[in-house]
Amino acid sequence: SGLCVVSTPARFMTELSVELDQPGLVIPFGDAERLVTEVMNLYQDEELRIRLGAATRRLVVERYNWSKVVKDTIGKIESMLNREKI
Repeated sequence: SGLCVVSTPARFMTELSVELDQPGLVIPFGDAERLVTEVMNLYQDEELRIRLGAATRRLVVERYNWSKVVKDTIGKIESMLNREKI
């Protein structure tokens, strides 16, 4: 199971491209009324919480699993080392 993400616009969250049918909800900075509305919607709608939570989990497992993180990190380090050799 996963948790639904509720966030303000941040680089990481825009990367997740969250919309209502995606892994989470992005609330504009300072929009407290919308934040309350969206959190209450999630509180009252179990199916929505489950669907968004499952989508978040799938996305995180696909993009941010340890195997991928290690592979990407090694690739970046090798790239930096190759640039220093030039």
